[in-house]
Parts: sequence; C-alpha cells; structure tokens
Amino acid sequence: MLVKSSRVLLSQQQREERLFADVMQEVKRIMKAEAAMLMLMDDSSSPDEPPVLYTKYCEGIDISETTPIDTGIMGYVARTGKPFIADDVREAGDLYDPQRHENYRGTGKPVRSVMCIPIFDTRRRVIGVIEVINKKSQRGDLDFFTERDKDILGNIANHVALNVEGTGSSLRKVLRMVREQSNTTAQIVRSASSSLRPIQLDPDQSRSQPNLVVKVARGTQ
Repeated sequence: MLVKSSRVLLSQQQREERLFADVMQEVKRIMKAEAAMLMLMDDSSSPDEPPVLYTKYCEGIDISETTPIDTGIMGYVARTGKPFIADDVREAGDLYDPQRHENYRGTGKPVRSVMCIPIFDTRRRVIGVIEVINKKSQRGDLDFFTERDKDILGNIANHVALNVEGTGSSLRKVLRMVREQSNTTAQIVRSASSSLRPIQLDPDQSRSQPNLVVKVARGTQ
C-alpha cells in the first residue's frame, strides 16, 4: 500500500513538473522572450532571515538558484506585489545590477527588456513570480514588453497560483486561449503590414523635404 501511494505521489509530481514545463515553454513563445522563469516562495526559510524564491522551472536558460526577496527585480516584485516592466534594465535605478544583468545569473546573456509579474494565492499573498527577459520582434531585434503582455502574463500567473495551491485550474485551457489570441494578433499585424503601400511623394515635395522621417510610436507594432 505504501509503495502504491509513493508511486501515485511521484506520478502527481511528474505531471506537475510536466505541466509547469509546458506552461513556461508557452509563456516564452507567447511573450516572444529569450527566456522565461517561474520562481516560487520557499516557506521553509528561517524567521530570522528574509524569505527566498527558488527556481521552479526555467525555459531558455539553465539556472537553479534561490533569490532573497530583498534582492533584485524578482525580490522587489515578490516583496511589494507590484508588476515590474523595463524597456532597458540599465535604466531601472537601484534594481539594475551590472554583475547580474550583464551576465544573467552566469548564463552569459545580457538582459535588456524585462517583465516580472507576482503570483498571488487565494489570500492575496505573494507565493512566487514569473519573469521574462529580452523580448524579440518578428525580425529578431530587441523589442519591448507592453501593457497587454502584462495582462496576459498576469492571467497566466493567476492560474499558476491555483495549481501551486493544489486547487486545480484550467491552466491548459487558458494557455490555448492565450495562444489563439496571440495568433490572431499576429494575423492582424501581418494583414495590416501587407495592406500598407509606399508613400509616393511628389518630386518637388521630396526635394523640399529631404529629411522626412516616419516615426512609429511604441506599442503600435
């Protein structure tokens, strides 16, 4: 009986690990990020020490470590419960750490754009964070995380919380919905791009405006 119970528990743990792996793979793809990390709060910390986050799963980089909640961007988000978005982490003030962000956790990857979202349990306590770094455009250039990205990742974080608490959720269903939304947005962008035509300037006008530049506002791409 004990052996059977152990096998059932192991099977549940394996399914959970596989689920979180699938989730983070999809988060990385949907967010167009170079890497995505799920960090959970370690409840076994000593009362005399600050709580720490531990690596649950990473996609895009191979790290396994703990982070005190009084350290770095993840720690800030876990401590305050506030989402964090930076177009360039080098402009993040005291949260920018050259040793950490120019060689991200020893992986050799420099961090530029970053977004970190808190994970709350049903009592509104922070139980972890999800962080994504270095968003890329369709052409592979560095891009910026948007408010829409924050809303999507926040929705995923809510369902991750239910799974962490063991109450269960339709996390796979949510991921399918988000994937469909992402694909729909991509189709709209492609359709809009294909409908654009080069602006033909009158020869006299082009000579009178040799330095004409079209600027695209952030968030419209």
